[in-house]
This record gives sequence, C-alpha cells and structure tokens, in this order.
Amino acid sequence: MVDTLTDNISTLTKHDRVVLFLEYDGGGYHGYQMQNETIPTIQMSLENALHNLTNLSHRVTAASRTDRGVNAFGQVVSFAHKSNLDLHTYQRGMNYHLPKDIVVNNAFWAPPNFHVRSSAISRTYRYTIINRSSRPAIDRYRAAHISTSLDFGMMETAIQMIKGTIDVRPFTGSWDENDDPYRRFDKVSISNHLDMITVEMEASGFVTHQIRRMMGAIVQVGLGEMSVEQFNRLLINGSTGEASWMMPSEGLCLISVKYEGFPPEIERNQYA
Repeated sequence: MVDTLTDNISTLTKHDRVVLFLEYDGGGYHGYQMQNETIPTIQMSLENALHNLTNLSHRVTAASRTDRGVNAFGQVVSFAHKSNLDLHTYQRGMNYHLPKDIVVNNAFWAPPNFHVRSSAISRTYRYTIINRSSRPAIDRYRAAHISTSLDFGMMETAIQMIKGTIDVRPFTGSWDENDDPYRRFDKVSISNHLDMITVEMEASGFVTHQIRRMMGAIVQVGLGEMSVEQFNRLLINGSTGEASWMMPSEGLCLISVKYEGFPPEIERNQYA
C-alpha cells in the first residue's frame, strides 16, 4: 500500500511540459513563428524570455501560428520543463522578461499525452471591422477599416452558410494535396454595434490566410460585389485560392483554444 501510494505521488508530481495561456498585441511582430534573429516574432520573444529566466534554451510550440500583425487574447503555448522552477515563478518570471505587448495570464502543467496543437478540439478567432467614412485611431491595430457602407443583412445571410464540415481550399493559396482540406465549423456568428462589425468563427482548425480570405468574400457580399448565391457556390465548389481578396491582419484576433478537460480549475493547478 505504501509503495503504491509513493508511486502515485511520484507520477502526479512528475511534470514534463509547461503550458502557458497568453495574450499579445501582434502589431509589432512578423507573426508567431520564428524566422531569424533579425525579425521580431512572438516565438522569439518567448524563447528569449525563457532563456533569460532559466539560462537554458527552449523551443516553444503554439496551438495556432498567428500571421504577421494578428493579435491574440487566448493563445496557448507549451515547452519542456527543464528547470526546477514552479508555475508561479514561470508566470511571474516570464512576464518580467517579456516585452509589454506580450503577457502570460496563466501557467499549467501539461496533462499526460497532451500536445498543445494536436490535442486542441477547436480554435476561435474574431475578426473586427470599423465601417465608417473616417479611419479609426484608437482601434487602428485592432480592426480593419471599410469606408464604404456595408449591407449587414446580406453579410449575415452569407455567414449563416458557413456551417458543418467545409473544404477550405478556396480560401487559401497553394495547397499540398496530401493535406486534409476539410475543417469542422462549430460556430460562426456576426454582430454589429454602432460602426463596428464583429465576426467570430470556431472551427476544428484553420489554414494559412483562411479567415482573412473568408472575410474578404463576406465583405464583397456586404459591398454588393458578390451575391449570396455566388458566395454559397464558392463555399461548395470553389477552386483552390479562388477567394483572392484577403482582408488585413489587423482585424484578426485569436480568442481561445479549446481542449477536452483542460485547463483544470486554476486554484488546483496554477501554483502547484
């Protein structure tokens, strides 16, 4: 009995990876993924902060590799636990060494067999448009600007067609035929308040530039440059890359990444 209990405690306290929940302003970065030491990226900032904190090299993996200029409210990343630091120290230490436009909101130990990318069951992105004649000032890095009046009703009708499992190849560029082109859309919604139009998409996954190209087609519907019927045909029978108008990255924000049974209650895990 004693041996079994000891074994269980040893198993529970053996932590291999740390998972961080982040938010960041992507305006000053060339996306998440590391490129080279002269180009600022979110990954480079995280790995530099970890090195400064632990004096060890780390490779940080993200649940979603956001593009240049894309913001995140709920990005999730993980890295190997190589030091003797606890979660509280990881969180506070990372925030001390990170630039002001990146912050760690929570830190967790990864559960067994957890992979920050492949274990995700869905991701939610928000796209924001300021629809007025004058350009935005405060929201210039958080929203796209469309000066011509948009038909919200037509956009709402088009949005309702994005449901179920969809072949996303019309909304991306070149495509590797060995990749699975289908993504499951769990929720797509659109709302407007004053001069702001907001679209949220929750799906099993997204491919490069997919949301920005989808939003380009939806805006074309709002401008009367594409009919709802043409948008529906694009969804069902469009060719690879057919949706060529890509909205700017400033309007896009990663809101959350969802996992089955994770994260646990913060009080039970955060400062373990």
